[in-house]
Amino acid sequence: MEQVLAIPELREHILSFVRGFRDLQTAYNVCTDWRATMRHIMRARGLQPWPVLSSACDEHGHIVPRLRADFSAWTSNALVIPSCILVFVSCLNHNEAASLHFLEALRDQLGVYRAKLLLCSGQGMFHPGQTLSIRQENDDAYAIALQVIPESEDIGVHPFWTPRDDLLAHDLTPDLLNSIMFGERDTYPDPKAVMFITRNRFEEACTMAAALKTQLPDIALAGGISMISCGNLESCGPHLFGVAFSGPHIKALSLISERGLHDSRELLQALAATEGPRMRVCMATLVCCLGRFREQQEAQETEQKLLERAFPGVQSIGYFSGGEIGFSEDEVLHVHTRPGEYTLLHALHQDTTVFFLVGFERR
Repeated sequence: MEQVLAIPELREHILSFVRGFRDLQTAYNVCTDWRATMRHIMRARGLQPWPVLSSACDEHGHIVPRLRADFSAWTSNALVIPSCILVFVSCLNHNEAASLHFLEALRDQLGVYRAKLLLCSGQGMFHPGQTLSIRQENDDAYAIALQVIPESEDIGVHPFWTPRDDLLAHDLTPDLLNSIMFGERDTYPDPKAVMFITRNRFEEACTMAAALKTQLPDIALAGGISMISCGNLESCGPHLFGVAFSGPHIKALSLISERGLHDSRELLQALAATEGPRMRVCMATLVCCLGRFREQQEAQETEQKLLERAFPGVQSIGYFSGGEIGFSEDEVLHVHTRPGEYTLLHALHQDTTVFFLVGFERR
C-alpha cells in the first residue's frame, strides 16, 4: 500500500474518496506529498459552488438533537477543507463571553481546526432551500446558516476585525485599509470583494466601504448591521468585522435593490445576462432590510429565489439587518464630493437588499 501511495496519480485517485472536515484535514497533514496532492484536489473543488447548511442550536452552541443526524452527515461528507465559515444566527442575544462560548462549541462540532469562524446575528435569515425565518421570543433554538469558504490556492480569504472606534477621524489611506484587512505585511493582496459585519460601528464600516470604493471602483462591497452581536474566536463584541476576498482569478459582484421585488427581478436578470457567461458563481449572499421580511414572506418568489434562478447551481443564504451597506450605480445623492469619490452617505441604506456574489472568471 505504501508503494501504491508513492505514485502521484494513484495517490490522488485514492485521496479523492476522502470525505468530511476531520478526515480531509488529517489527510492534508500526513506529509508533504499528501499535502501537495490534497491542495490539487481542493483547488479543483474550490471552483464548484461552496457548501452551505441550515440547522439549529441551543443557546450554548450545541446542535439540537432533532437535527444532529443531518448536521453530522453534512460535516462527515464535506468535500472541502474550510478556510473560513460565515455563521449567520437568528437573533443570538448574548454578551461577548457567551458569543465566544457559542463559537467555540460550534467549532468543536464542525471539527474545524484551522478555519476561522465569523459570527453575525440577525433578526431573521434566508436558509438554503429558499426558505426564510424570523426568530420569535418563545423559540427554544437559534436557527443558524453556515457558508463554508474552502481552502484553495486560488482563494485568498482574510477575516478581519478592528476594535478601533476612531476610523472616522482618520484619512483612510490604502496602507491603513490594507493593514486593517490583511494585517501588517510587506506586500498586500489585491482585494476583489469585502463583506462587512458590525453592530455599533456602522458609521465606521460605511466610511471604510466608501474609502475602498473610492480607491478601488470595481471592488464588490456588501454588509449590514448585526441586530445583536457578532464576533469570532479571537475577538467578540462591539467591533467592526468583515471578510476580504483576493486572488488573481477571483471575480465578485455586488448589487443593491432599492425598490422591491420587481426591481430585484430586473436587476438580477440584467446582471445574469451580462456577467453570467463570464463568471462561475461559488457563493451568493443576501443582506436584506428587516422591514422587507413581510414582503419576502408573502411573495410567490422571494429575492433569494430570484437570485438562484438568475445564477443556477448555487445555493444562497443571508440575513435580515437593521441597515445595509452597498453602492447604487444609478442613485444620485446630494453629497458634496468629487466625481468618483464616495462618503459614508453613499454606502448607508435602508429598506434595501444587497446581493453579494463571489466566484471565478470563466476560463
